[in-house]
Amino acid sequence: MQQTLIILRGAPASGKSTVCEEIQKRKKNIVWFHVDSFKRFLNSRNEVSDRDHWYGAAAASLDYFLNKKFSVLAEGIFQYHKHVNLFIQIAQKHGVKIKIFDFVAHNDILLQRDKTRKGVPEGLRKALAEETIKNLAHEIYNNKFPDAKIIDTEKESIEHIVQKILSEF
Repeated sequence: MQQTLIILRGAPASGKSTVCEEIQKRKKNIVWFHVDSFKRFLNSRNEVSDRDHWYGAAAASLDYFLNKKFSVLAEGIFQYHKHVNLFIQIAQKHGVKIKIFDFVAHNDILLQRDKTRKGVPEGLRKALAEETIKNLAHEIYNNKFPDAKIIDTEKESIEHIVQKILSEF
């Protein structure tokens, strides 16, 4: 298997984590990390400068894992291209194959899925605000990353998406 960086970007509830969980079950030698989790380290106000810090921390982790010869599945909102480019630069430094996927679904589907994501039905966390999901989805859909493969998680089955991504490793 060629060492690979796969970036999954998309709005909240677009299916990134679900796909990553399935891939990790099948490929034990792939490191999966949820880039947006790094914001928890900062008690973040979600400002752009904070994003630079948490994406910087995630990039340092990416560099570490690639240096240790792991393939990496990085998933997150990746709202700004500069953060995707940061990951690409690190992967290029290591001579690693790079693939980027933009996950898309309609807003009403994203809102419905968000209400059933882990922790929400149990009352451990609140569903995201409708405006937040719509704004992020709009930003990502209207700012697609060049050469990213579009995956419509509303139309494609999880199994088909998992197989498509696994074929890139």
